[in-house]
Amino acid sequence: MLVLRHIPPDGCTTAPRLDVLRPDQAEAIAGRKNPRPDIRGPIQPVEAEVLLRVWVDGGIDTTDAAQRQALENLAAADMVTRGDITDVLDDNVAYSLRMLSELVPPTDTGSALPLS
Repeated sequence: MLVLRHIPPDGCTTAPRLDVLRPDQAEAIAGRKNPRPDIRGPIQPVEAEVLLRVWVDGGIDTTDAAQRQALENLAAADMVTRGDITDVLDDNVAYSLRMLSELVPPTDTGSALPLS
């Protein structure tokens, strides 16, 4: 079961409703147990760094073995497309990483931030 959330100004996202899942289902989503190895769990920190490097620079530090392995893992999961010169994020990954506008706090210290 998923919940649909609005992301201003024109976006939407879905997230699992962990409150209605059985414990084994919640563990599978959180990546603590993986009863189906064909379903990829959460990314690891080095994979997050590689995604950022690909997004910003189009590639990784090729002298770093951990980054090379992470890039291969991400490519095998269809999250990154390997290129001759630069690597590219899959469209779904690029969309999910897009920058969201930040809420700018009011300059008047007596004002409260709007509730959304």
